Amino acid sequence: MKMRTTFLLALLVSAGTVFGQQLLLHYALTTERPGARQVDDQLGGFTGQLRNSAVVSMVNDVPVIDLGASNGYVDMGAPTGNLIAALADFTIATQLYIPESSSIGGNGNFVWTFANSTNMASTANGNMFFTANATRFAISRTHYSAEQTVRQGSELPKGYWIQLSYTQSNSVGRIYIDGVLVASSAISIPPSALGATAYNFIGRSCYSGDAYLKGALLRDFRIYDGALNSVEIAQLAELVYPMNRELYQAALNEAVQALVLPGTVSADFRLPLTAAGGVSIAWISNRPDVISSEGFVNRPAYGSQPAEVELVARLTYRGLQAEKSMQVVVLPALSDDESVLRDAAATSLPLEARMVYHQLNLPFSAPEGSRISWKSGSPDFINDAGKVVKLAAGNKLPVQLTATFKKGKAETARTFTAYVAPRDEREAYLFAYFTGNSQSQEQVRYAISADGLSYTPLNGGNPVIGSDTIALKKAVRDPHILRGADGKTFYMVLTDMRSAEGWSSNRGLVMLRSTDLVNWQHARVHFPTRWPETWNNVTRVWAPQTIYDAEAGKYLVYFSLLSNDGRATYDRIYYCYANDDFTDLEGEPRILFDRGTSTIDGDIVFNEADSLYHLFFKNESLGGISKVTSTRLTAAAGQSDGAQWSTPSARLQPTNKAVEGAGVFRRINTDEWVLMYDCYTSGHYQFTSSRDLLRFSFLKDDYSIAARHGTTITLTRDEVATLLRRFPLDGLSPDPQGSRNPQVRQERVTINTSARTVYLPVAYGTDLTAFDPMLYAAPGALIVPAGEQDFSKGAVTYMLNAGGTTVSYRVTAAVESNPVLEGDRAEPDVLFSRKTNRFYLYSVAGGGIEVASSVDLVNWINEGKILESPVVVSSPSVVEHFDATQASWRYYLYYIAETDGKRIAMAVGDHPTGEFVKSAGILEIAAGNPSATPSSLPATSPVSVTAFTDSLSNITYLYWNDAALWGVALQPDFRTPAGEPVRLADEASAGIEVFSREGKYYFMRTAPAARLVYSEGASPLAPLGSSSIVLQLETTAQAHPSVIRVPGTGDWYVAFQRNAASGIGFEKMNFDAGGIILPVTPTYTGIEAVAVSEDLVNAIENPIFKAINLPDGWYNLQGQKIDKANRMKGAVYIKVSGGKAVKELRW
Repeated sequence: MKMRTTFLLALLVSAGTVFGQQLLLHYALTTERPGARQVDDQLGGFTGQLRNSAVVSMVNDVPVIDLGASNGYVDMGAPTGNLIAALADFTIATQLYIPESSSIGGNGNFVWTFANSTNMASTANGNMFFTANATRFAISRTHYSAEQTVRQGSELPKGYWIQLSYTQSNSVGRIYIDGVLVASSAISIPPSALGATAYNFIGRSCYSGDAYLKGALLRDFRIYDGALNSVEIAQLAELVYPMNRELYQAALNEAVQALVLPGTVSADFRLPLTAAGGVSIAWISNRPDVISSEGFVNRPAYGSQPAEVELVARLTYRGLQAEKSMQVVVLPALSDDESVLRDAAATSLPLEARMVYHQLNLPFSAPEGSRISWKSGSPDFINDAGKVVKLAAGNKLPVQLTATFKKGKAETARTFTAYVAPRDEREAYLFAYFTGNSQSQEQVRYAISADGLSYTPLNGGNPVIGSDTIALKKAVRDPHILRGADGKTFYMVLTDMRSAEGWSSNRGLVMLRSTDLVNWQHARVHFPTRWPETWNNVTRVWAPQTIYDAEAGKYLVYFSLLSNDGRATYDRIYYCYANDDFTDLEGEPRILFDRGTSTIDGDIVFNEADSLYHLFFKNESLGGISKVTSTRLTAAAGQSDGAQWSTPSARLQPTNKAVEGAGVFRRINTDEWVLMYDCYTSGHYQFTSSRDLLRFSFLKDDYSIAARHGTTITLTRDEVATLLRRFPLDGLSPDPQGSRNPQVRQERVTINTSARTVYLPVAYGTDLTAFDPMLYAAPGALIVPAGEQDFSKGAVTYMLNAGGTTVSYRVTAAVESNPVLEGDRAEPDVLFSRKTNRFYLYSVAGGGIEVASSVDLVNWINEGKILESPVVVSSPSVVEHFDATQASWRYYLYYIAETDGKRIAMAVGDHPTGEFVKSAGILEIAAGNPSATPSSLPATSPVSVTAFTDSLSNITYLYWNDAALWGVALQPDFRTPAGEPVRLADEASAGIEVFSREGKYYFMRTAPAARLVYSEGASPLAPLGSSSIVLQLETTAQAHPSVIRVPGTGDWYVAFQRNAASGIGFEKMNFDAGGIILPVTPTYTGIEAVAVSEDLVNAIENPIFKAINLPDGWYNLQGQKIDKANRMKGAVYIKVSGGKAVKELRW
């Protein structure tokens, strides 16, 4: 054992003398014994004293500094500051282990600190440090207000040893983890600017009250005069491997144990390619015709015996390997009759069917292979594509949706019920808030809005309720307002607090009740007197809110509590029920939610679409707002208090600013939820939106009313009138502000206040003969006429009155199909699938690649993300092929992945909507990667990529462009080049699209000045001729075209990106007699819905062709009739004779 220890120590310190920079301090830990309370500097000058729980312990027979659980740290001593005073360029490096269980997200958690004080917030006299909570270096001549930082943004890795290095040279700071550069930034302050720092620590902050780096282990701590280069940093990183070998082996063994496959399968499943901690997995199947190495399953034919498959997993982790073999039995396919019955029984509507405002995403395929078509029983409310045509009057409206399941000749039907949301007659929003930290600002104020985003203060911005009349502290904060279950009573609760007395000075809350929002009864709940035996030592009762608990039939009031007697050692959310007249709280406070660390500013909403309560809260450790969900408000019988909630989400706000005070509400007559919050260090409110209460997008910042933590409710016309009588507003404009009809395409609504006109673009299929625009103006405005009007004959005149002024507006409405997908979507690729008889539109959106589906190119259903990636992805292109080995369809997705330069990557799936599995042996074409780049291709950075399958040869080609346009044929594995790439054109372009028509090959791409151009080629890899303009965009966007022909027709359409934020459009594309593409004019009117012949689809959906009604002749797999003489050797064709399709033929 001693020999092993000596070897490890020699290995771990061997790099100390070989680097080009002078080593100034080195805690190598070569001679220290377990239990030691100091560590020696190998250079002799700067002994480190181990304070509090810090002690030397042994790991893998090697001494390490163990900081322990009780604020342990290393005091390097004041003399170390003399090193800092002389540093300009420098390196600080250490080996570090943070346990997986450690919570390092809060303030503090400094790895090392060199400072002139231990109370830096007060002294502001200079410091530099590295913190684990955000992988961040900071240096300041004062304190946090003047920091220069290098920041990676996430917590340091936990659960294994890392080499952490920070270098600074030539005014650039760099952070390395395990030899890899993870962050860099300009830093102009050298350490010498701090002088001789007197407080120099490992594991301790220079800010009083900050958390220590508890439980961490360190060794080999170094300070260099000068910056090590990247090669030297990598050599340092190699020294950490022996410390981790046992951890690596344990992780690999754990991954092997945890790797389990189902014993029997009857559908595709995904073979995992990774395991926890970064273990990679490769698979080998002894029956790839039954189960592929990706997990695609080809079931034995109906009536056959089950197939047994051996799958071998090869696991690799940090240079270590292991194998595991597993047996899987694949059940035979069901008969078509059984399949449709099984699929019908297993199909369900999505959760939003409980309350549909806009779009119901209906399923169109099923696990046993059935195709599903839908028929609405109330098409005036929900059409056959699941889109809401209009909202219900009164209560939510049940709509019968009949699904027909077809497979082969088998067919069955099943009826489902969806509920169209009722039209909400409320027409304005009320925001209750306070404005600051002085007593005059800690008052309840109101602001009113027509759209829920832009607010006008009532009462001249002055308080509407005097805090001195309702609160013990004569000041209140955090007003929460709620409409009661009866619809006509209002409840408000507030923090009874004067912040001038300190942040731990309030002891209670205020309860208010009203029937008119103007006159309020009030009551105070002072916790030390209400519960003297249990909450006499409470120091904070923060941010109370109220929600109606239908199960209990009572109003539940919840709030966060902190005490100084050990009962509540950190802020946790508690609750009580209110008494019947809302003047007191009943029973003892009980825990509503406790996540083990400080939690404040809870806000609960109930979403009828998913039947869940969503609790939003301030997550101090993640720096923002997170949420949990539950089917019930309080714990069920037998559960511990708080156990009803889910695991907390990641932070939700789309900003890096400090935020608190979440307020969540649904906008009138939409399924759009608004999350608003107080950007309390930036002086404004921010509004974001989401349809799923999980992914929120920025809407706007509001600096106009100086609001702090508040909440919003919706108001009726009468309630608005009551408020305006009590708090009149001068100068209310009668001009229209917008439309609330869900059929209106909000992005292109045009209101011209000079000409007094309104233009309303509406969705395809809207009935303009009976259309209610649902106009709105300033709160309280009167608008006539009301209800449905006939817009098919032209403009309709509306009269609007507000603030004593009446105006007349002419309102027109028109159907617009474009964009077919709205919002921030880019780089479309459209595909028709012979497997599903649907069109699919792939695009880049929301940090990944999304797909939508349609039967007619006009009505699209969002099918969600098919590829999410930690790196930037772009330019999706999907091709469909029949896999003869498994006798099933495969979908090959090519895209650009920006990892170490831009690379062409590929993933494969068995359905157009995925799941797509990233290929292990992808074609890579990237800058600086000569081993993967074909020899004839110079170093390049592809901007876009597309794949094209030639219908004559059935060969797939891959194209990409940057400063030139390149193409290469692919082998039958769809990932390996079949030859050297060919340079097709020398031009800077983007968004390449290739297609063929009547023997001609067309190469379309985006050219400068927002032009869509094309060239013709004699073959898929022929040099291109001159280009012609197809389409001119109105902006400087890159159109990124994609072309589709409707199967069985001669109709061609081009999809394109209109600009960076206005979605994807379609236009019809026409040709002259010579095959020249005629110019296309982009419009918002767009295209009419198309139809695909079911007979044609039946002919080409798989290689065993059924009876069809097509003219006799030869057809390729794209359904195009071809001349017999043009058949190519090795290609697949369909011969139709006498109305019958012959089995696949290879010519």
